[in-house]
Amino acid sequence: MIFIAVMYIVPLLQVEKATKGSTYATSVFNQSKVTKVDITLADDDLDSILDNPSEKEIVNADVTINGETVKNVGFRTKGNLSLNSVVQMGDSERYSWKIDFDYYQEDQDLHGLKKLALNNNYSDPTFMREYLSYELMEKMGIATPGHSYMYVTINGKEWGLYLGVEAIEETFLNTNFADATGDLYYPDGTGSDLKWISEDIDDYTGLNLKTNDHSDQSAMIHMLDAINNGGNIEEVLDVDEMLRYFAANTALVNLDHYQGDKKHNYYLYEENGVFSILPWDYNMSFGGYSGGGGRRAEGTDQKNEDEATAKDGNAEQDDMKLPEEAPNMNGGGMMDMSSNFMNESNINFSITEPVSGTALEDRPLLNALLSNDEYREKYYGY
Repeated sequence: MIFIAVMYIVPLLQVEKATKGSTYATSVFNQSKVTKVDITLADDDLDSILDNPSEKEIVNADVTINGETVKNVGFRTKGNLSLNSVVQMGDSERYSWKIDFDYYQEDQDLHGLKKLALNNNYSDPTFMREYLSYELMEKMGIATPGHSYMYVTINGKEWGLYLGVEAIEETFLNTNFADATGDLYYPDGTGSDLKWISEDIDDYTGLNLKTNDHSDQSAMIHMLDAINNGGNIEEVLDVDEMLRYFAANTALVNLDHYQGDKKHNYYLYEENGVFSILPWDYNMSFGGYSGGGGRRAEGTDQKNEDEATAKDGNAEQDDMKLPEEAPNMNGGGMMDMSSNFMNESNINFSITEPVSGTALEDRPLLNALLSNDEYREKYYGY
């Protein structure tokens, strides 16, 4: 009911998404139907992947999407927890996949798209959490990766329904930002809570710079200083964008995230010294993540929270039916529904202190925003 209300109210906010035109946004991620994705590779390569899925071996493949074939692409399994969970099942081959169109041929793409993730909707019996989450983020004016449902076959064998998601990298930045030359981060590990450690960027080993390898990352240090030590956050944050983002993320009860005990599954992009936050990995939204267990006292994050989990970036066919015999679906969405019921702390998730398994004070980015009465009221309004 909350989500239905949010989806009704959001259009009234008239929040505009500042994006450039792009071909793949509609030609690849067609929202009007399920896209057909046919992947062809050598049988020996497929056997090697299925025998050792955790290795994430990259092999050469041809991919046909909407009847258009791109040859010599990189193809591999993807994920960390979701990948290992499917491996441990022993009777499922429904892994998530990653397609890299320019892995073997530089500058090759599909209507501008360089990388595509095929997410198996792990731990989501509805197959809808991630899709609806991205839809809400998009309606809130947040730069959101392209996404749509895709039906996958591999060497002619039906693998089932996936969510195709655009990878967040240079192509995404060019599509969504006026200046795509800034620093992109995927925090996961030491420093991903964005707490102040020191002025030495090398102490923040989990920030994971994804672009501009030779950047001095001084903008990041300046931002961390401002949010932790009382600086002017309007100089370093796109405040309104972040308020909209956290309002949506809170409404989605998405706790496998910065607001939860793992403090991961988000991107930060710096444009001319000002940071925006970007959405990623929503298969456990709508209260689907049970870790953490509610708010904790200040300074009591999980003992091992600084260990990187490295979930990599967790990218049409009308009237497509599920196959009579497809690879075991248990690894992708179709799991025991009883394990996905929301616990009480998720049902009653607080919008005033929107964290779980940690304290608001231990999430300085969010704390800096909500410590300002004007910003907090705006957050409530969204």
